[in-house]
Amino acid sequence: MRIVLTNLLIAFLLTATTAAQPGPPDHARLIEGVILVKFAPDVLETPPQQLRPNELGLQGRQAARLRQLLNARRGPGQKLFRNFTPADTLGRHRQTGEPVRLKDLSRWYRFPVRDTTNVEALASRLEELPVVTKAEPDYNASLDRRSSETNSAPPRTEPNDPKYSLQWGYDDFDDTDVDAPEAWSLNTGRSDVTVAVVDDGVDLDHPDLDPGDRSRIIQGYDFGEDDSNPGDDADHGTPVAGTIGARTDNNEGVAGLMWDLQIMPLKVVTSTGDIPNSVSAQAIDYARVNGADIINYSISSPSPSGVVSEAVYNANASGMIFVSSSGNDSKNSVNYPAALHTAIGVGATDRGDVRHGFSNYGSKLDLVAPSEFETTAQYGNYLKFGGTSQAAPVVSGVAGLILSEGRDEGHNLSNNDIVHLLERTADDVQAMDGGFDSEYGHGRVNAYEALAPLQPPNEVSHGTASFTKIHDDEKVDFVNGFTTENGTFYGAGKYTCDIYKLSASVSSPDFYYEKKPWFWLPVTEKGFSAASPNDGDRYLSKSVSKSSAEATTYFYYVESNVNG
Repeated sequence: MRIVLTNLLIAFLLTATTAAQPGPPDHARLIEGVILVKFAPDVLETPPQQLRPNELGLQGRQAARLRQLLNARRGPGQKLFRNFTPADTLGRHRQTGEPVRLKDLSRWYRFPVRDTTNVEALASRLEELPVVTKAEPDYNASLDRRSSETNSAPPRTEPNDPKYSLQWGYDDFDDTDVDAPEAWSLNTGRSDVTVAVVDDGVDLDHPDLDPGDRSRIIQGYDFGEDDSNPGDDADHGTPVAGTIGARTDNNEGVAGLMWDLQIMPLKVVTSTGDIPNSVSAQAIDYARVNGADIINYSISSPSPSGVVSEAVYNANASGMIFVSSSGNDSKNSVNYPAALHTAIGVGATDRGDVRHGFSNYGSKLDLVAPSEFETTAQYGNYLKFGGTSQAAPVVSGVAGLILSEGRDEGHNLSNNDIVHLLERTADDVQAMDGGFDSEYGHGRVNAYEALAPLQPPNEVSHGTASFTKIHDDEKVDFVNGFTTENGTFYGAGKYTCDIYKLSASVSSPDFYYEKKPWFWLPVTEKGFSAASPNDGDRYLSKSVSKSSAEATTYFYYVESNVNG
């Protein structure tokens, strides 16, 4: 067994500061009559829009086996990402301009099969063939809706929207909210920040979302029906969009966390009410290609999906922020894609600052946010929304405010910076005792506290880290075990590891602090520090002076279990 516990990291970040409806809990419902297949690059160098097995140029037993399994008489496979080519794997990070290697989505195809086919068994047989990199059923996801039933106070900015008083998640007398009025005194958003709402569509004519000139709701797409009209069918995407960015201080309806933004509606629900993973993945990649900064995905499935994971990976690698709901199954396990390390997984809290009983939780949870308060609804109406479906867009809206403030102040924040600010500044809810909690993640998101560190004279500095091996074949005790990137868990015990030291520093004659600076770095697996060799700390500040700061952390390349 040789496992990379965490990828080699070269970026180390520093800031110096002076101050849903319940669904099946264990298995997603697969969509009959279709299978998703990713072919190896050596058999499909130039992927066509349509593909029959006999067009792969295979010979002999392997060709016959592939034709037999895919039953070419059912029709050709359709290229899933129509505009993706192998050359598109060489991308650039949108904030840093650094080259990034993206997952190759060009070789994913959707093949029709008989409705009576055992698709899971077929996927296993296909993966036995060398020409197939990945095969999986097209599972159906679910909308995570839930039926509604300092020394001195910072300045506050309150809007005049008549239903704002019903939006306790933004401002509440018991302080179980996200401190929106305090945050709005610092920033209310920017029109060059685009949030993609991947959902069941958005009411394109809602007067509290767009003034009627498409200046706020920009052109999206309906991937469920493959047309250009992503209108709302089930009154889910409209409440999500309103939570993020309803028109605010316009003396009408409700407030949104972002007063200024662009909303990109991307519809993934089909006419039958299904949400195929293949369709969601197409929408996610459309958002990446068409310039969205943030993707809100208030949809989840108990089963992981390779095609969705690759689309989310590419979005994250390109510098985007992907926010997803944890699910409404009342279980100690976060649904997918929220459980991915490239996503921000969000659970829901109630007005008593306690986790909603329906809200999924666990080690893959990142944050919680308030849920079940007033927002926009279909046909120009308003409703009390809920579920982790509303908690996720609260975090998306706060992320948009952070991005807006970063642009205003010229900080050039990366998506990892924004994730760190969200986690580091989150409030401990009453049930938490500091640190990470499996029911609440890093805590309840706080918009004001996330914006405060970005105020002058504070600065954000990005540095390059040195990465060196310090031990070969060291015996290391992982007291809590660890989980690899593909989701495999390895239990507690001693493991043989190569140990690497990661160090970074920043220095300046003008470097000065009243409080210790913050260090952070992008991680490749949620909760990796819980394995204990880093003593539960992934930000190990070792040396801070009036002119410089240095930080060190350690990573482990796991080779084998000592006990076999």
